[in-house]
Amino acid sequence: MPRPFQTVLFDWDGTLCDSGAALCRVFRKSLADFGVSFTLADYTAVYTPAWYRMCEAVGLPRESGK
Repeated sequence: MPRPFQTVLFDWDGTLCDSGAALCRVFRKSLADFGVSFTLADYTAVYTPAWYRMCEAVGLPRESGK
């Protein structure tokens, strides 16, 4: 029988694990499909968890974030 959780740990990105570089690579590859070049400087300037805002910031229609 599984034991119940005794501890749950939530990591605000960068506290325990910094996934920013991996996210930047994912965005770079994904946006390339739309013909958008995306650099680390772009990522730093426009990253937000609100995907529709990122789409708009790189020149894609808001609907692209769905």
